[in-house]
Amino acid sequence: MAHSARFSDSPALVVPAQNVKAVKTFLEEHRLLDKRRKIAPYTAESTRAGSSARDQTLDSGKLFIVPFLPVTTSINETDAAIVETYFGDLTPALTSRLPPDALTNISITNLPKTPVPETASPPTTGQPHGNPLRAAFHSALVSSLPAETLSTLSLTPAQLAADLPGTYSIYPPLLLLPAHTFHRPSWTALLAAHDPPSSTTPLLRTVLAHVAQRLAVTHVALNAPIALHNDATATTAAAADQPSNQAAAAAAAPAAPAAAAAATTANILRAPHSLTPLHGDFGPPPCHPPTASPSPADFTAALWATARQNGITQTWAPLHTMFSRGNVKEKARILSLGAVRDAVRQGEGGAGAGAGGEDIAGAGAGTATGCAAVDLYAGIGYFAFSYRKAGVRTVLGWEINAWSVEGLRRGAGANGWGVEVVVVGGGEGGGDGDGDGDGDDWEGLGEDAVVRDFVVFRESNVRAARRVERLRGRLPPVRHVNAGLLPTSRGAWETAVRVLDPGLGGWVHLHENFGEGEVGRKAGEVVEEVRRIWGVVRAERCGGGIGDGLEGDDVVKLEHVERVKTYAPGVLHCVLDIWISPTGNQARS
Repeated sequence: MAHSARFSDSPALVVPAQNVKAVKTFLEEHRLLDKRRKIAPYTAESTRAGSSARDQTLDSGKLFIVPFLPVTTSINETDAAIVETYFGDLTPALTSRLPPDALTNISITNLPKTPVPETASPPTTGQPHGNPLRAAFHSALVSSLPAETLSTLSLTPAQLAADLPGTYSIYPPLLLLPAHTFHRPSWTALLAAHDPPSSTTPLLRTVLAHVAQRLAVTHVALNAPIALHNDATATTAAAADQPSNQAAAAAAAPAAPAAAAAATTANILRAPHSLTPLHGDFGPPPCHPPTASPSPADFTAALWATARQNGITQTWAPLHTMFSRGNVKEKARILSLGAVRDAVRQGEGGAGAGAGGEDIAGAGAGTATGCAAVDLYAGIGYFAFSYRKAGVRTVLGWEINAWSVEGLRRGAGANGWGVEVVVVGGGEGGGDGDGDGDGDDWEGLGEDAVVRDFVVFRESNVRAARRVERLRGRLPPVRHVNAGLLPTSRGAWETAVRVLDPGLGGWVHLHENFGEGEVGRKAGEVVEEVRRIWGVVRAERCGGGIGDGLEGDDVVKLEHVERVKTYAPGVLHCVLDIWISPTGNQARS
């Protein structure tokens, strides 16, 4: 008997032949492999015209189509190249199975519309299996809602559970849901019908309370991308016992674009303004202006989430600070980076390490043993913690977000590390570090601060070079500098060169966004600018002309370009490891 049919698009990964097995295994492990379609060779005719955003940029060689189950309602063709868009927090699990940089050669496409027998559709009755989130929602819908609540809308618990995304994150005690979690028609219909403005006990609140209990969390929120700008009209549903009716409405429909006339400023704090609390008390709402200083009581009242990566615990306040799980690869690389190990080893032995790992005669400017690192954009300790765990004795950090500094302090404590926080301006409500002058009131820094694991300045890094110069006699030699700001860290390149130990030199690790086809050229341009900066600093410290000493090819040397992840279609997040020769009178022997 012939079956009725419906038409459906199917997403698929376009994968080089050598990576097909790893990708297939990843999809199977996470129940995302679309077994209704076969893995097949990629041809121009095998995909819908124009749906692959990167057909021309994939490396040469045989390619295969690996179908997977959609986790969004449709594929946005402008985002078709962003693997992270579809797999979210599962992306590190995928990259861990692939060789370095392999993810940059994998794209997403849409397979053509084909008739799909109705018998192949997922069942709409019974309990879903395999996905804890869907199982928790199924249980909540069955146990906490009267049957007529769903039957009047011709909905079932299984259908609603199946329409949830397959990906989510748990950062104890927080369950973080993708922004599109409740965008399917079944969910929008349910929430629109049963959470009217007059409702005093929103349906979603009841369901989420059950889900939270099943998944052993106390808080639930909808995630959203970090906005590049602060929207003056933005509001945050941060009251206790979420969701409010407004939060439920936000969950039920895609966010509307901000009014064109809204005043905006750059979101320099990378604050998660669009995160929507749904269940639990998240503490005080974000400060206005964003640079205002929270009080100790605010810190105490806030929700703090945790994550553990590479054996390191990190802590942050989700309503106030972003967390980038996708940087786990770069964090792990720092832990095993040869240049870091060499600097640690040579510091413990009383000498320095050069670009090739060779010993450098003489000690650094400081009298302490070991080595130091500087993180010019410390955040909650994303990369700073990796340097400390790798053996760096002291890490100096600069960060303007008070919530991030508090997260770093708490996270360091969870790892057994000591922290000295320097608030320029002194005490509660101190300045944000953007004014002029040296800010001499920071001289209260205790004599034992530089023997702590971390010294963090809550201020802009524009004065970092002056701070380090005044601390050199109390610090181990600074051998590594991290500048982790995207889309470019250019504003910190000169500071990075200046804070390195003048007598030993060291490495700067510059984070940049490059187009896929211009990585080599752009990296070369960065190195040339850093060479120019080196010449200026060298001339200041040693006398002579600005160009003196630049003849050697190894004065400033690009050792490696790490392609961390896809940042946007055709754009890569890269880290440049650059060796910087000594800028002082003490040179390598």
